[in-house]
Amino acid sequence: GVRSDEIVEHRASMFLIGGRPVGLSLYLFSYPQPPAKVRLSWKRPNGIVEVIPESSLIPVSPREICICSTVFPADDASYGFERGISVSEQWDQATTDAAIETAEWVSQRVWKLAGTRENDKDASIKLRNYCYQFVGRAFATKLSKDDREFFVDRHFEQEISQKDKLKRVVLLALKSPRFLYPVIQSRRRSEEVARNLALTLWDSLPDKRLYQLADKGQLVEPKMVERESRRMVRDMRSRQKMKMFFLDWLKAERAASSAKDKAAYPDFDYELVSDLQTSLLLYLNDVVWTDNSDYRQLFLADYLYVNKRIGDFYGISVHGHGFDKISGALGNRSGVVTHPFLMSGLAYSKDSSPIHRGVFIAKQILGVSLRQPPEDVKPLTEEFNPKMTTRERVEHQTKEIGCMSCHQVINPLGFSLENYDAVGRFRTHEKSQPIDVTSVYTTPEGDEVEIRGARDLALFLASSERVQKSFIRQLFNYYTKQSIDAVGVNEINELHRKFKESNFNIEKLLVEISLVPMKYEGQVD
Repeated sequence: GVRSDEIVEHRASMFLIGGRPVGLSLYLFSYPQPPAKVRLSWKRPNGIVEVIPESSLIPVSPREICICSTVFPADDASYGFERGISVSEQWDQATTDAAIETAEWVSQRVWKLAGTRENDKDASIKLRNYCYQFVGRAFATKLSKDDREFFVDRHFEQEISQKDKLKRVVLLALKSPRFLYPVIQSRRRSEEVARNLALTLWDSLPDKRLYQLADKGQLVEPKMVERESRRMVRDMRSRQKMKMFFLDWLKAERAASSAKDKAAYPDFDYELVSDLQTSLLLYLNDVVWTDNSDYRQLFLADYLYVNKRIGDFYGISVHGHGFDKISGALGNRSGVVTHPFLMSGLAYSKDSSPIHRGVFIAKQILGVSLRQPPEDVKPLTEEFNPKMTTRERVEHQTKEIGCMSCHQVINPLGFSLENYDAVGRFRTHEKSQPIDVTSVYTTPEGDEVEIRGARDLALFLASSERVQKSFIRQLFNYYTKQSIDAVGVNEINELHRKFKESNFNIEKLLVEISLVPMKYEGQVD
């Protein structure tokens, strides 16, 4: 619309799904004055409304996909990873609602999907062939004659509309146990490999290429399977899954929702937290997906991605409004354990928290089991003794023998990060006193490790075999939805050996993980 001396603003919004490309078409015409302006923005989970960065826009026309709006109940995560381990009435109803929604979406595009037009003489034949293909893809197998009759042919013999025939086929396939519970489906060996690769790396069905290879029986050759796994690992869906793993592993949800005392940190706002999360994700992307990927850089890298908002808050000179990769940023930085996004999340609103930081390092990084703390124990605040430092208060409160069974693990790790305040800024003094970051950590194996600050902690974590195996375990659990110990007794040692041989390349580790379940099912040598 055009109006003189008035601003006319048109808005439209849509929901996106992570890891899936979405096509955007924008047509703009402005004549003669004033010139029209367009802003293309998004809001990521735990993020802010911002202009979509150039790195997230690609000149590709993706295929249209169906995104169901049906809300499914949460899976059980009590085993350390989300997995559907029971069938509830709510879940069954959700699968029905999603199947109906999908059937309606497919029926609205029936002739385009079937590659024909409604009035063509062979339209019914092409529609039936499309239905064969749909059911076969849903079950990840080539349909038998009986399957074709039961799931497709009998519907086409009824006197109903073509769209209703299609809807019945879609509903029957998507509510079939063979689709909802993939493990009960009997498949050829090559088809099973395709299904397992897709579930492990994408949490989805095989793509067209995998189906073609499986149909030809080619996914029984180890080299072919490994080649396909490498291809799939680089796919956007796998990258998105890896990103979600890191956010889960690093407990980013806590950091994303952290709020600080406005009197102490007036400029630490929601926009800054969102930028810090983006900074962390850019850094993780570097560690995982570059050609010189090295897991150890998760702890040893001294660079930080900084934009103007982060630079202004932390005192770093930044040119422009995008993110710059700055080596040695802020000084004394060492990978994820000192990233300001995590440091601010593992802290209170006004003070640092050696206990939260120590527990995080022990459980998430080292893989050490800790007892749940008593519910009636509250941390000592500054009011307890204003002259005490944070470390002194923690040492005073946890000195009892009953506390030290866990805090002899927690405290040394947390104290090593006391150079970072409640918002992750580096400091050397607290209450005009020099901060003491020295400690001695005793490993579960009984070895004593002297730690003199964050860098020493990072060097220890990067070189620790226990930490490396803990990372492998958690990555395996996240991708396969099962414990590695349940797969093979020695498999963790074998994966660790290959991880070391690849110079700790995370991408190559993911390829090896994707092959493990099939190896134990006798599918890949």
